[in-house]
Amino acid sequence: MLTAGEGPAAPAACLSWIERLAIVVTLALAVVPAVLWPGDTPWILDEPQEVAIALQANQNHELASHGLTGNFYLKYGPLPMQIYQVMLLFSHDPRVLVVLRGVFCSLTTAGSLLWMGRSLRLNLWFAAAVVLAPQLWLNNRSLWAASMAIPIGTLALAAYASFLRGGSGQSLVLAVGTAIAPLFIHPQAAPLTATIVGHMLWRQRHALRRYRFGVLAALGLLAILNFGYMRYAVSAVYQSVGWSVRSGYPGRMSRAAALAGPLMGGRLISGGEFDEAYCPLGGPAGLMAAVRVFASASIPLVWLGIAFAVSWMAASRRTVPPASSPADAAYADPNGCAARTTLLGIALAGLVMQSLYFGILRVPPAPQYFFGTFPLYALLAWTAVEAGAAVVPGSTSGCQNLVARASRPCGRYADIFSRLHLRAMVIAAYGLSLATVTLGTMWHVHRDGWPRGTMSPTLNEQVELARELNHYTDTWAWTDVACYQFEYPHALWVMRLLNPPGPHRSTVQSGRLVIRYRTGPDGPTGRIELIEARSDVDIPPNARRVSLYYP
Repeated sequence: MLTAGEGPAAPAACLSWIERLAIVVTLALAVVPAVLWPGDTPWILDEPQEVAIALQANQNHELASHGLTGNFYLKYGPLPMQIYQVMLLFSHDPRVLVVLRGVFCSLTTAGSLLWMGRSLRLNLWFAAAVVLAPQLWLNNRSLWAASMAIPIGTLALAAYASFLRGGSGQSLVLAVGTAIAPLFIHPQAAPLTATIVGHMLWRQRHALRRYRFGVLAALGLLAILNFGYMRYAVSAVYQSVGWSVRSGYPGRMSRAAALAGPLMGGRLISGGEFDEAYCPLGGPAGLMAAVRVFASASIPLVWLGIAFAVSWMAASRRTVPPASSPADAAYADPNGCAARTTLLGIALAGLVMQSLYFGILRVPPAPQYFFGTFPLYALLAWTAVEAGAAVVPGSTSGCQNLVARASRPCGRYADIFSRLHLRAMVIAAYGLSLATVTLGTMWHVHRDGWPRGTMSPTLNEQVELARELNHYTDTWAWTDVACYQFEYPHALWVMRLLNPPGPHRSTVQSGRLVIRYRTGPDGPTGRIELIEARSDVDIPPNARRVSLYYP
């Protein structure tokens, strides 16, 4: 069994007041938006069906063994559904589930970024900016299973960084478990898992043997939770891999274009496209254009990070002597240059693997397909912001203020960003722009709801709708609400499962129920209402008849 002090640790570095402030601010900026107004969260796409899987597994007193079936007709892993099973023991109110998930995902993601930043001696204020990304805010609280790869994958990379820096057995065991766990969420996490586990098997075999009992315990727990899925996955992948490669992702993207898709991985921590795609924000046109430009800085930052990573690794080969173990490296290299070099190598290898994954399967570079490799892109953008200072081998420093440490030139590389104070300006402009998009979206949705045709209707409205429908015995209704008409009627059906009629069931049969979009003073809105039609005038012309329960 591992003890708290097992394994030599890197020399301790005290926290300056700026670092403490950065930690508090980062955690607050991550958690508060994730749990504020949970009823404004979307409830349309995969999340209702995934919660239904967890609900049914609880009713059957068994662990969920699979997730939904994806674009390649393979079932995804059951880990998020198993987490939802635990959450459903506390409440069936989906808004409570949003809060529980928001706390778990936002704290884990933000805490892991801070842990990684501390281990690699990076400027922690960049983590405060990243957690404000609107895609991160939305997916931390959304009950979409695939996005749970973000916090768990980030924890894996942070734990491995801690191990490389100090040789801690606990960090290694945690890294093993959390590096493999994302495979039981979504296969898009394979590049992250393969690069971390591959490096362990290549360079850390001695440490894996030393901490074998902890490693075997972590692997055993994953095997117990996912035994049924592993049997299915081995057979299904073997049978369908050829067809998947030949057919590719549904769509018209060429393999050559998809091969370059990972260069757009910064979109997940960008905000430039978010308001245009989901919730257009008002304001002066010039100001909003500037906000979109600065909020999209993560994309070129990732490109710069790739370039810096290559040059940094080349320089480290000349300046950092090889160490026999992470513990030895920690004492020989108090600034963590060897750990940074290793993690950047993992990031570059992960991007190469993701590029092959995208190219072979023709996966488009949509933000949701970067959930599994989120920490790699965060690290590369962070590297660009550091711009060579405190990351290129050669400097030594004691326990000093983080900004002062980071501003020192390393080796023969000069930190131009720090000389001109551009690092702070880049972080501030990027973070404030993301905050404008995220907080602006939050307020707009809370006041007016999601625009019709995007994420409408909200969770609050659908909970209220389910409760109003409990006053009737009708099994069908007319509706012009797009998600109920076409692809996602299960959003309504699952909501009714979570909000069943009480013990005194209604016996009222209407036969004239209409679920329709409301019309506000300024025209059509994305909000919905339930009415009893008095005449055909109350039924929208494009309404369709839909079932109120699973057929």
